[in-house]
Amino acid sequence: MTDALHVKLRPLEREDLRFVHQLDNNASVMRYWFEEPYEAFVELSDLYDKHIHDQSERRFVIECNGDKAGLVELVEINHVHRRAEFQIIISPDFREKVSPPAPHAWRWTMALPCSICISCI
Repeated sequence: MTDALHVKLRPLEREDLRFVHQLDNNASVMRYWFEEPYEAFVELSDLYDKHIHDQSERRFVIECNGDKAGLVELVEINHVHRRAEFQIIISPDFREKVSPPAPHAWRWTMALPCSICISCI
């Protein structure tokens, strides 16, 4: 990997669901979410269809140098109180490529537009 990382966020698309499915079924990633790492692809696809126009959730794919590196999620968006939960998942495959290694996941609650408060890791 080159020294310069070109990081890009883009909206989650249906074609990204296989990547998300791999993350959701990885025990080392899901232990940060306190969830079982077992999710059927059909269930994930149904959730995608259900929440595609949901105003309280936004999901993005992290790309580094053209490779999928993780996810960024804004969930429980409250437009009135300008708050949301901000989650980052770094793919274990990508995590091994960078030095020093990145954590698997972060979770924050933030008050929009500028302050971020760490709520749990």
